[in-house]
Amino acid sequence: MTLLVSSVEAQEPLGGQPAPGAKQSVPDLDEQVAYQRAFEAVLWAMPAAAIYRFRVGLLEQPGMADNVITAYSGRSGIYPFNRLHTGFSSASVPSS
Repeated sequence: MTLLVSSVEAQEPLGGQPAPGAKQSVPDLDEQVAYQRAFEAVLWAMPAAAIYRFRVGLLEQPGMADNVITAYSGRSGIYPFNRLHTGFSSASVPSS
């Protein structure tokens, strides 16, 4: 019986170890892993930071306080096609 082995299988390392003479993919693997984890932590924290700053900005508005429910009825006033609408109203802020 003849066993045929492809060239890929012949080069495949056994036991999960790299092949003899293999080079590292990056010069400092620990530094690369630390960089990737830091980058992922920043991406993960972006929504929390945005929500916090949004809350701080709302609390600076007259009539806003903790436990005041804010209802949005449209887009904010930052869009050029919607300049007259502020985008939020509150139960404690009288509407004009």
